Amino acid sequence: MEVCELSEEQQDIFREIGNIGAGHASTALSAMINKKVTMVVPRAYVVPIQHVPEVVGGREAPIVGIYLDVSGDIPGKILISLPEETARYLVRELLEEEPSPELSSPMERSALEELGNIIAGSYLSALGELLRRRLVPSTPGMAYDMAGAVVDLIVIELGERVNHAVTIETEFVISAHSLSGQFFFLLDSESYRKVLETVEMYIK
Repeated sequence: MEVCELSEEQQDIFREIGNIGAGHASTALSAMINKKVTMVVPRAYVVPIQHVPEVVGGREAPIVGIYLDVSGDIPGKILISLPEETARYLVRELLEEEPSPELSSPMERSALEELGNIIAGSYLSALGELLRRRLVPSTPGMAYDMAGAVVDLIVIELGERVNHAVTIETEFVISAHSLSGQFFFLLDSESYRKVLETVEMYIK
């Protein structure tokens, strides 16, 4: 898998953004399910958009993708990718009932979209505060499909302008149960340039 070159300082800033966002998100999720939730960010990096399916296990890996638009100073799109097992576990915790085979009921979709809204809002808030930029998320949508199909859907919606994916790997621990997921900030070349320029100013 090709990873875009970042300096150690740039990687540290993206990881710090992830850890701050994960802290906010875990607090909100803990309140939702009334259980202790810990979220940590082991890695943060940038990949070309075509390699996103590899990050989540391959184009044919079944995932739940929660996606939303970002407007403001750095426009783009958010994709939160949850492996099927993680999504089903979270639905079980959020709704206190067994999930349906297709995760297609209005309650299930609403619960997962709200979860995505919390995670996206937490990470975007951390990113906006650190970079001193205004980032405004839209209402989320959800897709349950193979990773390649989910990513292709988002690329089509963006008019194939997206080039880079700022990737924040996330690990959840709920009642000693370890789960994984990924947060992607999908950017075209201009938005990615703005992010790196702002990061460089922060480093200096």
